[in-house]
Amino acid sequence: MPDTLTFQVGSGGSLADAFADAPAAVRAFFRRGFNVLSKVSQEKFEQLVRIAAASLETSHLTPQVPGELASGLGISEPEAIALLAAASMFVAMLTHRHELPEALVKAAEEAKVLESADVPAAAALAQVIRGVVSVAVPVVVAYLKTDSSKDLWFQLTRGQLERLIAQLELAKRNLEAAERWIEKPSRGSDKNV
Repeated sequence: MPDTLTFQVGSGGSLADAFADAPAAVRAFFRRGFNVLSKVSQEKFEQLVRIAAASLETSHLTPQVPGELASGLGISEPEAIALLAAASMFVAMLTHRHELPEALVKAAEEAKVLESADVPAAAALAQVIRGVVSVAVPVVVAYLKTDSSKDLWFQLTRGQLERLIAQLELAKRNLEAAERWIEKPSRGSDKNV
């Protein structure tokens, strides 16, 4: 799985649409996370929810977070990463979309993001999220005009915006370097005469 996992939560459309729009690999990654959730003691769910909510509000988690979470929950680091992704998705769906926990769990099961055996743990997690996370995460809504007839509207959290700015700044520096390289006279060209 890549370092960054993107799942469009969106506020429009049905939950079924949101899950259907996710690539199969992303749904499988969430499913692995929920499989792990069933192994975790429900007493640890609040800790998991706080870390998942923090992951949505920051530009990135420190590299130590998955290891610390794994250690605290008694699972492997790859399991912690999958679990954190699944929990973060549930936090986003319940807070940004204001979905009912029962509806979210049902839609996730129907979309095969949740296996039947994992439904009780996911339902318990959704209830913990409702009890712990009561603050909304501010977002920027952006519009991108394209050359095609399909323009693009999207939303970004502060962390996503900061990552996008850093990526655009790097792209700008690379473009400037390419422009300087093009402007240099090459050896043996008529420009050197």
